[in-house]
Amino acid sequence: MFIFGALAPLFGPFGLTRPEILLSTLGFDVPDRAVRRNDINDQEKNIMRSEWIEYNGKRIFYQDFSRSFFNSKVVKAELEEVQKIVKAEPKDSVLVLTDLRDTNISSDLVPAMNAASAATKDHVRMTAVLGVIGVKRKLGDLLTALTGQPLKYFDDIEAAKKWLTEG
Repeated sequence: MFIFGALAPLFGPFGLTRPEILLSTLGFDVPDRAVRRNDINDQEKNIMRSEWIEYNGKRIFYQDFSRSFFNSKVVKAELEEVQKIVKAEPKDSVLVLTDLRDTNISSDLVPAMNAASAATKDHVRMTAVLGVIGVKRKLGDLLTALTGQPLKYFDDIEAAKKWLTEG
């Protein structure tokens, strides 16, 4: 307790005015304010960020929901576009890499994610997911149980791409 009391006068002003300084000091990965602002502006304009990428000679559909923070409206809009693309592909053919880093999965997003997963399940061959830890992992397990679409979790994007293309 003494340590927190001693540090409060130091971290208090930074925590209120520049929380990224406090969070980075404590070891959290914090994107720059300008990057966060640009990401949010691009997302608000409904610019689709998901795209096809190639790795080891195979196509992977990179579903980019990263850095959406608490903006469920943006995630839902991206989900709608992603569904159209995946459902246009042959059944059991799509390798999916879903990036949820720095995105909060709130209770209003779970039904939308369940519906999207159920709608695209027949077209997806394998799914790797980034940025799912703690409570988000439990929601992911619930999604798997409800839709039957298995998910494999990764912390590293390269490991995820390797798993998708070698599986």
